[in-house]
Amino acid sequence: MNQNKNKKVILTVKPTDYVKTDDWVEVKVIAKPFERKKSAQISTVTTIKDAEPKLDIYGVSHWPRVFKKGEKVETSFRLYNKGNAAAENISIILYVNGEEKNKVEGITIPRGGYADIEIPWIAGKGKNEVNIVVK
Repeated sequence: MNQNKNKKVILTVKPTDYVKTDDWVEVKVIAKPFERKKSAQISTVTTIKDAEPKLDIYGVSHWPRVFKKGEKVETSFRLYNKGNAAAENISIILYVNGEEKNKVEGITIPRGGYADIEIPWIAGKGKNEVNIVVK
């Protein structure tokens, strides 16, 4: 009874949430052909194509809402990674009136994840214009 029998196999490879832009994985598929004692093996390599983080800032707020020169103010917000790869070693720099006041470094956000950020700073005289830079 030696008939040609074919069986289609669908292989799906899903990355973890911490996948990096240059990651790859090797998957070995082992099959035992019908009516044979010895199995056969094939290796496949899957790479991440066009993977990159996409960072968005939401819900920026300052506490206290009204402050005077010399008072400590805390700026808080949520930084989302809506990309298809983890964002690693992120730096967040807070500028007030064009001057760097504080920064947070070394943050990793998995794909689909977020980080709640709180950055303290000291208020200057008059209007304080705040800019947040993510690198």
